[in-house]
Amino acid sequence: MKASDSLTWAEVNLSFLRHNFSQIKRLVEPARVMAVVKADAYGHGADTVSQALVSAGVDMLGVVSVSEGIQLRDKGIKIPILILGSFIEKEVKKFVAYQLTPTIFTKEHLSFFSSLNAEIGVHIKVDTGMGRLGVMVDEAEEFIFEVINAKNIRIEGIFSHFASANLKDKGYAKEQFLRFSSLCSSLKEKGIDLGLRHIANSSAILDLPETYLDMTRPGLLLYGLWPSDDVRRAIEIKPVLAFKTRIVAIKNLPLGWRISYGTTTTTKEMRVAILPVGYSHGYPRLLSNKGYVSIRGKKAPIIGVVCMDMLIVDLSSIPETSISDEVTLFGESISVNEIALLAETINYEIITRISPRIERIYIDN
Repeated sequence: MKASDSLTWAEVNLSFLRHNFSQIKRLVEPARVMAVVKADAYGHGADTVSQALVSAGVDMLGVVSVSEGIQLRDKGIKIPILILGSFIEKEVKKFVAYQLTPTIFTKEHLSFFSSLNAEIGVHIKVDTGMGRLGVMVDEAEEFIFEVINAKNIRIEGIFSHFASANLKDKGYAKEQFLRFSSLCSSLKEKGIDLGLRHIANSSAILDLPETYLDMTRPGLLLYGLWPSDDVRRAIEIKPVLAFKTRIVAIKNLPLGWRISYGTTTTTKEMRVAILPVGYSHGYPRLLSNKGYVSIRGKKAPIIGVVCMDMLIVDLSSIPETSISDEVTLFGESISVNEIALLAETINYEIITRISPRIERIYIDN
C-alpha cells in the first residue's frame, strides 16, 4: 500500500534499518548479533523487519514470547530465535515443533522438558542485579549443574540483563558484568561449556565494549534511537520510523469556542485542522495542549485534548494548508525523543505503543 492510500500510517525505512545493523555489526565484531524484535519489532512490524535483518546477516532473533516466535516461523524465518521471556508447561512442545530456543531459570522449567521425546537447546538467564527473571547469580552454579543432569536439555547459551547501562554512571552495570563474568569463568574452570555468553544491550554496545563477549543484543539502537542522552554516540544511526497522518478537515472557529473535550476555549478567531489520529492509534493523550505536529515543514501546536481517534491543531502560522496535506506526528522533522519528553515518558514507549491497526508502509531505497 502507498502512503497516499492511508489516512494515518507509519513509514518504516528498511534501508535505514540495514544501515543501523551494519554500523552495530562493525562495532561489535567478532561478536555475533542477536536482533531484538520483541513487541512487534518495537512497533516497526516484526515480520518485515526480521526478514530484512535476516537478509542483512543477523545471527539470531530475540522475542519475548512463544507466540511471537511462532509468528516469525510462520513467515518463513529460519535462523535461531530465542524466547527471552518465560513460558508455561503447555507451550513446551511448541519449542520443538517450531524450533524455538527457550530461556530457563527455574527447577520447574527442567521438569517441563523431562517428558519430551527430543533434546532441546536452551539459554540460561541469570539475575545479576535486575530483580526480574533469572536464577539468582549466587544460586546459578548449582542450578546449571542441575541443568547438565536434566533430561532432554542441552545448554546453548547463558545471559543476563543490565539494569542501568544507559546511565552516565556505569558503576552498577560494571558490577553486574563482574558478577556475570565471574560466574562464567568459574564454570569454565570446572569444564562446563556454556555456549554463547551474552549481556550487552544497546547501551552497553555503545559504552561498554568489554561486555560484548560472544554475542550482543541490540534493540532500540537497531531502530535508529539512542537509549538515553548519556550514552556515547559511537556510531551513526538513522531513525527508521516516521508516524504520519493527513488533514481531514479545516475550519474557522470564533472567539470563545470550545475545542475538543474539557474546557479549552479559543482566545481569538482561529483556523484549525482536524487530524484522524488519537490515543487509540498510540498517540499520547499527554500531548494535549502541549504537543505539536509538522505540516509543510512548520510546527502546528495541538489545541485541546487528544481524543480517542482525533486531535486538533492550530493553523494560525500555516495559512497555506489544505485538506489531505501530509502531517508528520513524529520522525523526520519532529524526533521521537522530543515527543517522549513532552509526554513525560521514554522513546521506547512512544514507538511501541503505535497500534497494530496502523498500516506500516515499508520504504526500501
